[in-house]
Amino acid sequence: MAFYCTHALLEVGSSVKPGNYGRVLRANGYAHAAALRESILEDVRSRSFSHLPSRLDAAFYFDHIENARAYNQTERLNFVNWYEVSRLNVHAMEARADFRRVVPMGMIGLDWAEAYWRGIPLPFADQAKGAECFTETFSVTKLRIERRVDDEDLNK
Repeated sequence: MAFYCTHALLEVGSSVKPGNYGRVLRANGYAHAAALRESILEDVRSRSFSHLPSRLDAAFYFDHIENARAYNQTERLNFVNWYEVSRLNVHAMEARADFRRVVPMGMIGLDWAEAYWRGIPLPFADQAKGAECFTETFSVTKLRIERRVDDEDLNK
C-alpha cells in the first residue's frame, strides 16, 4: 500500500488519474506559483532523465506512512485528506526523489534539478528520521482509494 493526499474528499474504491498536478499547472500556465520550477524540472528530465516519468503526467504518493508524515510536517499541510492507495498498474514507470529538492537552491544553474532526478537526498537535520523519510514516489498509473487515513495515524 501507499499513501496519497488531496484536498478532495474521495470515496473508497474510486480512482485518481495520473497527471492531476500537471493538468492544473498546464491550465494555469505561469500564473501557477510552481510553473517555473516545474518547467525547469521537466526540461532537465526530458534532456537527461527521459527514462523517468514526467512529474506533469504522474500521480504522486508515498511508499510508507513515515514518508507521508514527513511530507505533511515539512509542507505544513492543513485541510488535506490522506488516503491509503494501491497502484492499478504495478508495472507502470515510477521514480523516487527527495521532495525537498523541487525548489531551486545553491548556485545559479541546474544542479538542484539534476540532483532531484538522480534521487540524491538533501542532508537532513533529524538523524533519527533518515533521508529516506523525505522520499516521494510518482508513477504514470491510476491510484485506487483503499481507505481514508485517520489524523491520529498520520500524526503519531
